[in-house]
Formats: sequence, structure tokens, C-alpha cells
Amino acid sequence: MIDLTYVDIWNPDNVVKKHSFLVETPEEMAERNDAKDKDVVNIREEEVNQFYFTQLALFQYMVINNDWSVPLMKNIKLVSPGDANRMIPVPFDFDFSGFVNAPYRFTEEPEDDVYSDRRYKGPPNSKPEMDKHFEYFKSKRREIYDLVGDFEPLARKNKTIANKMLNDFYKVVDQPETCDCGFYFDAQNE
Repeated sequence: MIDLTYVDIWNPDNVVKKHSFLVETPEEMAERNDAKDKDVVNIREEEVNQFYFTQLALFQYMVINNDWSVPLMKNIKLVSPGDANRMIPVPFDFDFSGFVNAPYRFTEEPEDDVYSDRRYKGPPNSKPEMDKHFEYFKSKRREIYDLVGDFEPLARKNKTIANKMLNDFYKVVDQPETCDCGFYFDAQNE
């Protein structure tokens, strides 16, 4: 994150200061993770590492982001660690997420409540397998809340909204059986 100053070259008195951030390239991200960036146009969901696909889908569910697709490679990059037999999907571009809540996020129904837009778009799993993923997010609960609470540039109002989104997410993670979210295989398929 950086503090960025924009100066109008035609009117140097016109100055705008904004918090901004720099993003590494997909190649840099892959290298940092001892992996290789894979340039793939489309892919079947079964061809990616299912463990990481589920983690990604739960993360997207947490931040209320539906603007992604593994098969279409929409806002997804693939990396392949040297010892992996399947590629790992990595998300990017979160401007349509509820956490960012950009003013242009809703195009058809702007009056919709952001919380009602939460959908799980990952692979269904057996209950024991999905419980492992829920436990992971439970183990990160304090860390995630602290990221929001400790982020000084975020206004108090926005922290409150983000915490509500996290609270709603963790209600589901704590009691997934109360949610008809598509987390599990049908009982006959388990």
C-alpha cells in the first residue's frame, strides 16, 4: 500500500491524494510461491487442485465475491508448483466483492442488500472434507478480524460493515448445516 499523489499536468494546482496499492504480476506471485504461472484460456473444474479450489471458493464466499469462474478463467490465475499434479487457482480483482463494495457493483438492482449476494461457487465436498476447510477458516478468525480492525485507512463505518460480513460468514462456518449453501455432496453421493 502506498499514498499516491495525482497532479494534473495541465493544472498543477489540481492535486488529489489517495491511498493506493501496487500489485505484483502473476509471474512474480508464482515465483514467490515456488511455482510457475500457467497461461490457460479455460479449464475444467476437475483439472485444478480441489483442496485449493475449495479454499478459494470459501474465501470468495467470505468476501461476498461472485465475479469469478475457474472454467472461464474469470479473475483467476493458475499456478503450478513443481511437485503438484494439479494446478492451483489463485483469485484476483475484488472490485465486485461486498468487502470492497464499489459504487458500480450492482448494475441491475442497486437497491439489493450486499449480504444477500453471498453464494458458494466451489465444488461440493463430503462433510468431513468440508469440515477441514471450515476449521481452517475458524483457525484464522482472529487474524482476519484483526486485519479489518487494525487497517487504519479504513473508516470506522466501513470496519463495522466488514465485521458484519465476517460475522455472517462465521455464523455459517460455525453451523454449516443450517445453510443450504451447496457445500456438500448429496447424501446418496457421499
